Amino acid sequence: TNPPVTPPVPVTPPTATDLPPGTPSGNPVNDDRPTALVNSDSKYEGNQLIHDIGLSNASETTTSIAVTITPTGANAIDAADIEAVLYTTDGGATWTTVPGFALGTAFNVTHPANETAGQVQVRVVSKQDSVLEGSETYQISVQTPKQVADSSSGTGIGTIVDDGSSITPPTNPPVTPPVPVTPPTATD
Repeated sequence: TNPPVTPPVPVTPPTATDLPPGTPSGNPVNDDRPTALVNSDSKYEGNQLIHDIGLSNASETTTSIAVTITPTGANAIDAADIEAVLYTTDGGATWTTVPGFALGTAFNVTHPANETAGQVQVRVVSKQDSVLEGSETYQISVQTPKQVADSSSGTGIGTIVDDGSSITPPTNPPVTPPVPVTPPTATD
């Protein structure tokens, strides 16, 4: 004889009050606001460091981006090492000097609508002097309104080389091949 069949217990879908705190119920928020990204650059003293600023996704409207350059690292840059800071929002056709630039103080640039890259750049002009200072660094941070609200930012590093060392272009990390797996034998 066969054992009696027990009917399945009906499953009741969770309600909003059954979900953990912070879990969206029903229709979750779709936040397509872009975030800003920026690259790093290294140049010899007296040259211009160029930082390309892009967006994670396009927007049908212009996007305001707060840009901050802050001394960082063991040999952080100081204001006397920067001749000027300029920006472009049209792919380099025109450049605007940041008025009253100060390290650690944000200035705003406007990213064009319907674009993600190739239009906005920040140029940091390093000052040539005769003092051996070693490589000096700063961090460039970029924030869209979404990133300001999230307390996040896109960051890059600027390095001004002043000690005669060579500048090595960034490389991709080496790919490590997978370790072959040997199946266990009867003696294992």
